[in-house]
Amino acid sequence: MKKLVIFTLTIIFLFLITSCGGGLNRPPLVPHDPNPADNSTGVPINLTLTWQCGDPDGDVLFYDVYLSDTYPPTFYKRTSLEFVKPEGLKAGTRYYWKVVANDGRASTESLIWSFTTQSTPSQTLRIDSVPLGIFILVDNVQHLTPFFQSLPKGSHSIQVPSPQFKDTSDYVEGTDTKYSFSHWSDGSTNNPRTISLNKDTSLKAF
Repeated sequence: MKKLVIFTLTIIFLFLITSCGGGLNRPPLVPHDPNPADNSTGVPINLTLTWQCGDPDGDVLFYDVYLSDTYPPTFYKRTSLEFVKPEGLKAGTRYYWKVVANDGRASTESLIWSFTTQSTPSQTLRIDSVPLGIFILVDNVQHLTPFFQSLPKGSHSIQVPSPQFKDTSDYVEGTDTKYSFSHWSDGSTNNPRTISLNKDTSLKAF
């Protein structure tokens, strides 16, 4: 009889524990399937980090995301979603990240993943002149024509200091002659001017 009572009380105790949510807790699944994939390169800096996860008990999860350009990664953000949109990433930089899933009682940690952001996109700018060999300024840095260089996409300032002198002994007998800017090959007479370098561009100064 005594054994029956103990057995009955044990069953009741276990039932109460389970029904009150105090039963054995299984930890969350290990976060997996990162996007971008591990060791990805050429990743845009305005990316969204995503992963897959779940909990075998159906518990609500929150995630601690670790992200930095140092190894191991440092804490970045806590979220209840399976994605984050990092801000302030730098071009041409390798980043490390991981995710820790937590159900309030237990946690699991992903592997440390990495990705490398794409380098700053660039386009070529070529500037010629008639005659060649005159001074020009590109982003306030002095060069001689012909000028050919890869520059980051975006806005750049160009200028032909005018008037200026150039040795034209190969063209006309004598020593120096004055050069005065007239116009650009695209018809613009703005000098200095700002150009939008969104594609390879060639200009000539007259």
